[in-house]
Amino acid sequence: MFKCKIVEFFFYMFPLKIWQDFLIQHHIQKCHLCLKRLADEEEVRSLLLQGNEVGDLWPAIRNRLSGVRGKGHSFLWGKWKLAFGAVSLFVVVLVSLWLHNISVQKKTTLKETNCFKIDYIKVGDKPAQAFIYQPKHSNMIFIWAEKIVEGEEI
Repeated sequence: MFKCKIVEFFFYMFPLKIWQDFLIQHHIQKCHLCLKRLADEEEVRSLLLQGNEVGDLWPAIRNRLSGVRGKGHSFLWGKWKLAFGAVSLFVVVLVSLWLHNISVQKKTTLKETNCFKIDYIKVGDKPAQAFIYQPKHSNMIFIWAEKIVEGEEI
């Protein structure tokens, strides 16, 4: 029963004909609980068109099958769906390129910040000696500058 509710949820949540057809063929036609919930033939008979009620229905169907369209809404809607799909694809590509560009920029800035050069250090207007230390598995760098004592070798 829980599976039937999930199938029904997906049936109404995604109203695509292909998806609904898939659900009908793979679950609803095979599940005895779902088949019991369907209407009987007697219940549906009153909803069906009778032979004398058809009237102008068959010429409209014939025109539709031959390609004649009344207002052309479906053709315009098809164009809008295509345009919407193209714009969506374009937006996805732009966002992907933008995210890729940001990640590349971050990598290059990290590489630039990891490299530095100390040309000359003074402590108290006198030359100094620098010691650089970076702990393992850390991005932290310690730079220690110390005055050179006269007579001491660097």
